[in-house]
Amino acid sequence: WQQWREDVIKLSATEAFTFYPFLWVQSEEARTRKVISLTELWEMQYQMKETFTQ
Repeated sequence: WQQWREDVIKLSATEAFTFYPFLWVQSEEARTRKVISLTELWEMQYQMKETFTQ
């Protein structure tokens, strides 16, 4: 997105962006982005890892 640098600067040290559909998924849907806590991001990554390795 055009203003990504400005948006990233506004994040605190404990925040990150999440995107849906995920960036690694080829999708025809429009992507949305949301600010989430790093804790939430790590939990989401862990859950995905568990799902994909089962």
